[in-house]
Amino acid sequence: MTRYYSPAKVNLFLRVEERRPDGYHELSSLFQTIDLFDTLDITCCENHDRLAVNDPSIPCDTTNLILKATALFRQKTKSSQYFNIILNKNIPMEAGLGGGSSNAATTLWAINVLCGSPATIEELMTWGAEIGSDVAFFL
Repeated sequence: MTRYYSPAKVNLFLRVEERRPDGYHELSSLFQTIDLFDTLDITCCENHDRLAVNDPSIPCDTTNLILKATALFRQKTKSSQYFNIILNKNIPMEAGLGGGSSNAATTLWAINVLCGSPATIEELMTWGAEIGSDVAFFL
């Protein structure tokens, strides 16, 4: 089992810019990682992904960004590898610290390494944007 550290971040500033045609606004912000981490213990396994979390309020189903990351990785790389992941959650949920996005980014990076690095960091960043807007920052 390999342990990976998934950092939190803070927004040092945030400015709401013009509205886009899709109704959302462009944002300008500056992020900084901080010394607060979740940990992910990840191993390869067979048949299906398994996620265990130390916080029972966190879903362990396909709505979790970690499992979205594993599914996306398999889709993009055509890999048949599955993973056993244990998340030790220290970053508070819904606190604006990017814990979920950081967990997704760490998962993408870690499983890429475990699978022999079939994807470049640029590809991981592009793929991560499909999961969440902050994922690329953490990569």
